[in-house]
Amino acid sequence: MKKYVYLVLVILLAASCVPYIKPKPKLLNSKTNHFDANNNARVILISNVKVNADTLKSLLVVPNDDYYVEMGKNLNYFNEVMTYNQLHDKILELGDTLDLRLSMPDKLKLNKAAKLFKPFVLMKEPIHQLDEKYAWASGFSVYDPLRGETIFQNKIFTKNAIQLNNKKILLPLYNNFLDYLRKQK
Repeated sequence: MKKYVYLVLVILLAASCVPYIKPKPKLLNSKTNHFDANNNARVILISNVKVNADTLKSLLVVPNDDYYVEMGKNLNYFNEVMTYNQLHDKILELGDTLDLRLSMPDKLKLNKAAKLFKPFVLMKEPIHQLDEKYAWASGFSVYDPLRGETIFQNKIFTKNAIQLNNKKILLPLYNNFLDYLRKQK
């Protein structure tokens, strides 16, 4: 067990010395209607709940980063895409004092915001971590505050212990999410 702890510490130390390269948003390939990604990637679907497409399409709330806003728009599915902070500002405009500026507000606040403003789903920022078998995994989840549950979650295993790579990690995850969205009726 100590070997794993030392290994993780060495990897984290090495990762802190590598400059962070921010991924760039991509457009859907018009021929395949998916993002151009590593085709060898095997994405594992963890949660896949059927929902009403009209409610789902209403609004996607994404982490406070331009990359996620652009990728949400590039899915060509949602009527509107906004960040956590933009949702917080909209709630304040409606006269409520809900504080939604946290990276992940609590479920009761999110439920109240969905009832006050309009139905939305919330995409949590992709995580990059060691799983229970000490393998690097990345993935993201989508939470529906009106239902009070995670309606979509996926993950992909990777050898990259340093950062999220767009073509090998993020784009396959987005393609998997896109397939889920297109199945909703």
